[in-house]
Amino acid sequence: MPAGRSGLLARAGAVGPEFLGQVRERERLSPTSFASGAAIPHTIEMTAARTAIAVCLADRPIDWDGMPVRLVAMLCLSADSRDSFGDVFDAVIRALVDPAKVTRLAAVDSYDAFVAAMLDVL
Repeated sequence: MPAGRSGLLARAGAVGPEFLGQVRERERLSPTSFASGAAIPHTIEMTAARTAIAVCLADRPIDWDGMPVRLVAMLCLSADSRDSFGDVFDAVIRALVDPAKVTRLAAVDSYDAFVAAMLDVL
């Protein structure tokens, strides 16, 4: 699991130091990878200070509990955003289970291109 993504979320003030351990516990219970080549690691509870997503696009597939993954979208969710983020979360999941959409997203070469592609596939 790309631990560096949790560091980005912590430096942004979205999560505390316990976040990565909570994500690892969630993954131990049930890996969040999809056959599409994406994974969405997150905690079980919505304990983040604010909702955010950190994305990792890997040049080569990462072995995610036996599943090759090229796109990791680490989510931190705050309880106060549950209602407003629910629809966005559902749309992101629908996009990340689609292999063609994940391939398109994983092929971008910049932040701006990723945002444009994500908005297009949503």
